[in-house]
Amino acid sequence: MNGILKNLFAARPDNGKSAEATTGQPDTGAAEAALAKLSEVLAAAANGDLEARVTGIDEAVPGAEAMHALNQLLDMTDAYVRETRASLDAAQEGRFHRLFLQRGMRGVFAQGAGIINASIARMQQAAAEEQERARRQAERLEAAKGFGEHLDSTVEKLSEAASRLDELAQGLQSRMERMIDEGEQSAANAREALEGAQAVASGAHELASSIEEIARQAAESDQAVRQVREDVGNAVNATEKL
Repeated sequence: MNGILKNLFAARPDNGKSAEATTGQPDTGAAEAALAKLSEVLAAAANGDLEARVTGIDEAVPGAEAMHALNQLLDMTDAYVRETRASLDAAQEGRFHRLFLQRGMRGVFAQGAGIINASIARMQQAAAEEQERARRQAERLEAAKGFGEHLDSTVEKLSEAASRLDELAQGLQSRMERMIDEGEQSAANAREALEGAQAVASGAHELASSIEEIARQAAESDQAVRQVREDVGNAVNATEKL
């Protein structure tokens, strides 16, 4: 590099005359000073210092145009780095409107700026889609929450209704048990009454049979008495005829 720079800053003849003959001033010291400045700036740029510039350029020194070109390169490179960082930082924060300012960018710098802006646009679209998904997810969660609350309320009401039905069933069961107990008691009473009625009926039947027997016997006795009377009467009549 130093050899190239030395060749760049070497005195060049102008129409067969040296620079000293043309300007009337020696240029060796100025050229060496310019070379030192250029080397210093290049070394700084190589180490990442993009703010270093060649200053105090002597237009009469060979290589002045190279110094200006180097300064322009550093200006564009520094601007490119700054814009890249600013636009990407903004995109990271969700400020996608802050794009890479392409004004003044040329060549590959302009192409790189376009690529960065296109990437930011895709990031913006992806963020919008993610935001939409998050919104829909939030709506689904809210709907699920509302459904859950409604379901909880419904379950609570059903639980209360089940409790009431259970109480009603228990009450009905108690009533049925009482009715069964009462029915069993009534049945027992009915059985006792039936047995009593059957006993009375049996007694009545026996009494009727006894009465019939007595009546039959009385009838037989009456007939026997009449027969005796008749026999006695006949006997009396027969006696009187004697």
